[in-house]
Amino acid sequence: MSFSRCAAQMYTYLLLGCTECVLLAIMAYDRYIAIVFPLRYTIIISRTVFIKLAIFCWLCGGIMALLDTVFTLQLPLCSNNVIDNFFCEATTLVKMACADSYVAEMVIFSVGIFVLLIPSLVILISYSCIVVAIIRIRSSEGRYKAFSTCVSHLIVVTMTYGTAIFIYMKPVSTSSGNQEKLVSVFYTAMPPMLNPMIYSLRNKDVKSALKKMMWKNINH
Repeated sequence: MSFSRCAAQMYTYLLLGCTECVLLAIMAYDRYIAIVFPLRYTIIISRTVFIKLAIFCWLCGGIMALLDTVFTLQLPLCSNNVIDNFFCEATTLVKMACADSYVAEMVIFSVGIFVLLIPSLVILISYSCIVVAIIRIRSSEGRYKAFSTCVSHLIVVTMTYGTAIFIYMKPVSTSSGNQEKLVSVFYTAMPPMLNPMIYSLRNKDVKSALKKMMWKNINH
């Protein structure tokens, strides 16, 4: 792989990953408004606000991805140019550097704070308020409906943030090559692959079809 292709791959991968992390935090805020202020939802999350939030996600993702890519690829690489990973991962390239990589590591860590830890805090605060609101709902059916709208999002958040924090929020020198490759494959392949299934389970028709299929398999 040429240097330019590696740079393009790294930037595209980081752009989509950082954008998704910010988007997941905004989705938590969206669920907070929908459950805590259901009658005012269309006023608070208007079309204009929705567009601004979407633009904010892409801007954050683009800027953070650019910072990681620029500071990582400016490092001189050693003679061994074989990347010990399945793709051009920033942390893997930093470990291949022949010069002091402290600045690049600090940039990667700072970007991780902005797109992982801060969104995680937003998600935690949003769901704390959601739990309080759900507890106040008197009917069990109402509590179940409110909680069911959050399950799919929580599953995706756990898979995405858990693995990404494991990679980017620790010193690069302490990471194991094989362990890093396994985790990298998990958080790049598993969430996109499972997203359609996870979010589709909220659909009644999908759940009904899935139950029928499972029932047929059990009977056969």
